[in-house]
Amino acid sequence: THVSWLAATAAGNIDPCFPYGPDCVSISRTARRLPAALIFKTLMIPNAMLTIWVWHLTADWMERLGISGIVLQLVRILGTIAGIFMIIYLLALGMEGDQFRLARRTGVIIAFSFTFLPELLVCRELLIHRARVGFAAWIPAVQKWICLILLSIGLLNLFLDLFYSGFGRVNDAIEWWFALFLYGFFVTLAAAWKQTGALDAPPDK
Repeated sequence: THVSWLAATAAGNIDPCFPYGPDCVSISRTARRLPAALIFKTLMIPNAMLTIWVWHLTADWMERLGISGIVLQLVRILGTIAGIFMIIYLLALGMEGDQFRLARRTGVIIAFSFTFLPELLVCRELLIHRARVGFAAWIPAVQKWICLILLSIGLLNLFLDLFYSGFGRVNDAIEWWFALFLYGFFVTLAAAWKQTGALDAPPDK
């Protein structure tokens, strides 16, 4: 996303601005024209597919830690839906027409929402089982704060949309901040995997 923003700025497709501040551009707009569009889709479609895989691996990892129940299936299902709708959004990006506009809007809303939900579930389970599993306390603590920030951003976005006349000036920046924390969660997940040995190479047979 950031590489696409730099490419679009360098190509003159968008005016130079700070995407995390007001009066800049949406994530989608950075990738509507070449060369940024090619960069964005080439990297983000495989990323969406890998994200689906990560959620399945996460559920398998939680099961190995002794966590059981419907939460594992929810992580797999919600993560898969999020990845599929992210791909729908990406395929519709840059296409003209009301149907493609609807696909982009629906795709990104569901992709973001259904990525947040398994993050919330994983955070809850790791907070509950941290003492038994034994990884560092900062990991679920940071995950909890990320989830709280994401929820706050979502509520702030809704409040501003309803009551702030200048919402259009800050809407894009809110989207950038939400995406930053949404995918920043995976850094903490990788740390949890590493501390429990999930990323270690298997022993030689």
